[in-house]
Amino acid sequence: MYLLGNNSIKYPWQIPKDFPYHALKKADREKFIEFVDNYNEKLKFSICAKWTFVLVKLFYLPIARAYHADMRKHKFVLLQQALFRLYPYQFWGQGENNKTMRLGCSVDHQLAFIDFIDFSKNKDNWIGVKLPMQILLSGSGTFNHPYQLDFCTDALIKSIALIKFDFFKEKLPVFLENFNSQLNKLSFYKFEV
Repeated sequence: MYLLGNNSIKYPWQIPKDFPYHALKKADREKFIEFVDNYNEKLKFSICAKWTFVLVKLFYLPIARAYHADMRKHKFVLLQQALFRLYPYQFWGQGENNKTMRLGCSVDHQLAFIDFIDFSKNKDNWIGVKLPMQILLSGSGTFNHPYQLDFCTDALIKSIALIKFDFFKEKLPVFLENFNSQLNKLSFYKFEV
């Protein structure tokens, strides 16, 4: 499940409630829904943070980009810590029938996702991904932050490689690598025009 927004001052993250119903056990699911209701407001940037960013941008532009990146990283760390405090230690372990989740994000901390993991499923009994599926790109489509697929950490994109067609096993990693380089070129040309 992808978080909505791009973790910026204008478009902060928002955790959606439309995750798979059977992804968590009933007690954990209810706890997560309550967490989402309470924590979405905390994902927004405060007035103080907004004005601090504006002042940094006005008075010392060269560090504004790095400052905003640090603000995004800080929001991710706070979300990660809040999720770890929500559930007991056993929830995060790899039990045989354990249902848990993992939080991840792109390198630039703009695209975040929560993966729901069911340890009772393995490579042999897993049906596979349902195609077609939507995949979000990280970045904002600008010269400094081009769109890109995060094929190293995004579990949804990694799951495409588990499709039971031998054709994909060799060609998919090369396609994803080339896809990112083509997106970078498109951003560059868009910038030049």
